[in-house]
Formats: sequence, structure tokens, C-alpha cells
Amino acid sequence: MAFADPQSVTVNAVPISMPRISSESSKSVYASADGLNTMTISHLPSGDRLRSMVRLESLVNAADPFDASKTFQQKLVFYFVVDKPAFGFTPTEIDYRVQALKTWATSAFVLKVLGRET
Repeated sequence: MAFADPQSVTVNAVPISMPRISSESSKSVYASADGLNTMTISHLPSGDRLRSMVRLESLVNAADPFDASKTFQQKLVFYFVVDKPAFGFTPTEIDYRVQALKTWATSAFVLKVLGRET
């Protein structure tokens, strides 16, 4: 079963619609019309574990900080992974932890992580 088509994320109050461009049994890929944003949702079994991942990729043409006459395409990738055992945690118990981490990961937290705090 696949997620709704299209998927949408909002970046800085701008919604980005991403229709499904590829679908396999355990993986779907969604992309914006301009190709600058891609979302991959996949599931990978490994032994007695299942790794479920949501990956958001964004491309930007950025000016070279040393030579403004040159631009390079740069990619930012953000992953959300749940690596769960075959048993021991219900989907609800896993969701409680996901929600807790989302609540903890405020903008201030993200800026600290990007500032290399540990």
C-alpha cells in the first residue's frame, strides 16, 4: 500500500507538491515538477529488524563563496529512520517515541546540531 499521491511538504511557508514518480513493492519516490525536491519512502528488512525510512532531498544552485561568478548545484538530504525489532514494540509505542523526538527537536535544537553541538 502506498502513501497518497502527491505528497507535500511545506518549507518556510511554501508548499511543495511531489507526485509519485516511481513505485516498487517496498519503495516509492515522489518528486516536485521542477526536480529540485525528492521524497523517498522505503522499507528494508534486515534479519529480525525492519528499517523504515523517509528521505527528503533538496537541490539548489548556489554561488561559489569564493567566486560569485560560478554556481554549483548543491544537495541537502534529510533522513528520518525507524529501525525496529520484529517484536517488543507496538506501532503505537513506536509512535509515542517518534512524537517525543519531534517535540524535542525544536528549531533551537536543529540550529545547535548544525552548529556541531553534541
